[in-house]
Amino acid sequence: MVTLESATETKESPSRGFPILALPLPNYPPDLRRAGITGDVTVRLAIRPDGTVLSSSILKSSFREFEASVLTATKSWLFRTLPDAQISSDKRLVIDCQIKFALVAQ
Repeated sequence: MVTLESATETKESPSRGFPILALPLPNYPPDLRRAGITGDVTVRLAIRPDGTVLSSSILKSSFREFEASVLTATKSWLFRTLPDAQISSDKRLVIDCQIKFALVAQ
């Protein structure tokens, strides 16, 4: 199971609030799932005023093998459109998200 554990605006972020409209979660890498490996990835997202993801970068990861899946998924996340007054061209909404990869007993 893959879950979004937290989403926190950074201090540099000029906005208040960031409702997520679309959140396709990362795929659990099959090799890691079979091996019983769990972990966390923290990713920093810069969001455009139209709510699309401008960029994403890994801040912390328990296993590098989780990172590609997280970066791929977060590219398609969509946030609420924010008024131009809240985010100027030189400032972006910046959010740090923690994603957890866990196994569920079946």
